[in-house]
Amino acid sequence: MALALKLDPAACPVWKLDVELPEGASFEYKDLRKDKSGNVAWESGANRTATATSAKTSLNDTWRN
Repeated sequence: MALALKLDPAACPVWKLDVELPEGASFEYKDLRKDKSGNVAWESGANRTATATSAKTSLNDTWRN
């Protein structure tokens, strides 16, 4: 979790973060969240995968229980 990137909740329920990646870069990620008590929960299932298709790639995910 030390390497987790914090998303901006300003447009909740859409959470955003700008990250620079070279076009064509493949990456894996998984969503996690922290409750009011500070407990961390990872979403279920395998890591998600994506590829940066341009200088600005948007991902739209739904939390997996």
